[in-house]
Amino acid sequence: MSFDNNAENTHATIADEISVRLVVTGFACDPDHITKLLGIQPDVVWRIGDDLSFTSDRKRTDNGWGIESKVSNTVDLDAHVAAILRVIGNAKSNFKNLPQGSTISLSCGITVNQGPGGPSMVFSPQMVAILAELGAEISIDLYCLNCPEA
Repeated sequence: MSFDNNAENTHATIADEISVRLVVTGFACDPDHITKLLGIQPDVVWRIGDDLSFTSDRKRTDNGWGIESKVSNTVDLDAHVAAILRVIGNAKSNFKNLPQGSTISLSCGITVNQGPGGPSMVFSPQMVAILAELGAEISIDLYCLNCPEA
């Protein structure tokens, strides 16, 4: 019996990956208070003193609350942002009542696995307006793996 290991078949194309989360940090109260205040069930919370997810040697120095896009990680960025905004829905006005010192961030992680190029990174004017209404900053982390050098 023989196996034909064709080189073309051993290097499958890996799709680009996108993850988006809306995070609230900078507050002194328990994250459960943020859940009650916003009326939205979070996907993730952490408290001061919790272990960081990648190491138990370091501890969290802040409280946090977040919701994550459940959209397939291989679609365009705007689909992820739209999913987050659907979760927020009519609770937009509740964000104005967050405790003093709270910061809101739309955190976007994009991994381009093959390049050149990558997924579309577009924010519609409506999305930008809603994020501005929330007082959210937008952060985009872009990683290029296996991309040819420019």
